[in-house]
Amino acid sequence: FPVTIYTTTTINNKALSTNIIINASDVPNTPAGNISATNIQNALNELDTEKVDKLMATNLITNGDFSNGTTGWLTFEATAVSNAEGMEITNTGSSASGFVFQNNKPKVSIGDKIYAKFKFKPLSSGIVSIRLTIDNSGLGVSSASPVVINNPVLNTIYDLSGVSTATIAHDTPTHVIFISSPGSEKLQVYNVLLFNLTTLFGAGNEPTKPEMDKLLSVYPNSMLYGTHGSLS
Repeated sequence: FPVTIYTTTTINNKALSTNIIINASDVPNTPAGNISATNIQNALNELDTEKVDKLMATNLITNGDFSNGTTGWLTFEATAVSNAEGMEITNTGSSASGFVFQNNKPKVSIGDKIYAKFKFKPLSSGIVSIRLTIDNSGLGVSSASPVVINNPVLNTIYDLSGVSTATIAHDTPTHVIFISSPGSEKLQVYNVLLFNLTTLFGAGNEPTKPEMDKLLSVYPNSMLYGTHGSLS
C-alpha cells in the first residue's frame, strides 16, 4: 500500500513543504526484535538503546571488579589479598616498585589509544606514585600509561580515567598496577577498566576521554568491570 511522507525544508528562509508518496514494499525494514514500547517515541528510544547494547567492548582486565577474589592477578615484590571492597596490594619493601599484573593480553600497536578507568585508595602515606600501564611481557618497557598519579593523599578515594597513545608495539602485553614507594605501603583497589579504543572504534574514530567517561556512565559497573565486561 502507498505511504505518504510529509517533509519540510527551508530555502532562503522560506519553509517549503511537500509530500512524497512511495509504496510500503519499497521501504527497507528490519525485524521488530524485542521492542516492547507502544508509542513511536518510546520505541525509537528503546531501539537506540538496543543498538548501543550491540557494541561489545570487553574489559581487557580480567576480574576487574575482583568479584572472583584475586583470580587472574599475579604479583611481583608485592602481595595481593581480596576483601569486601576489592583487592588490597602491599609493596613488600624489597623494591622501589611492587606491582600486580596480568599477562598475555591482546596485541597493542604503535599509535593505539588506550583508555583506562581506575578506582583506588592509598592506605599508606609514603606512596610516591601509582601507575596503570601496558608493558611488554618481560615487564619493564611501558607502551602506554593512561592513569598516573604522584604523591596520592592517604585515605583519599580516587576514581581516575585517562587516554594514552601506545608508543611501543607489544604482541602479548602485560597490564600492570605499579606502586612506587620506599617501604611496605598499601593500596586498596576497587575496580579497573581498560579498553583499546583503536581496536573498538577504528583509527581516527576513537572517542576522547570525556566522551568515554560519558559513554561508560550509562552502564552498570558490574557489567563493565567483571570478567566478561561487555557494554550492555
